[in-house]
Amino acid sequence: MARPAGTRPTQTVNGKAFEYALLLEFYERLNKITSVSITENEPYHNAKGCFDGFVEKEQDTFRITASAAINFGS
Repeated sequence: MARPAGTRPTQTVNGKAFEYALLLEFYERLNKITSVSITENEPYHNAKGCFDGFVEKEQDTFRITASAAINFGS
């Protein structure tokens, strides 16, 4: 679900991409201490598609922000 070059993502696209980044960060942390799995259902694919629509630098920003959000709550 890549967006056309030069267009700005919507709030929904940003939110879904951030949800996916949170999922990745939670998975990485939990997988170290317990058995976890990700159900690749329609909401998962929607969020992943939004995340994948961003360039790597933007994806990194989502991941760093998600990690900070998780650390803040710890």
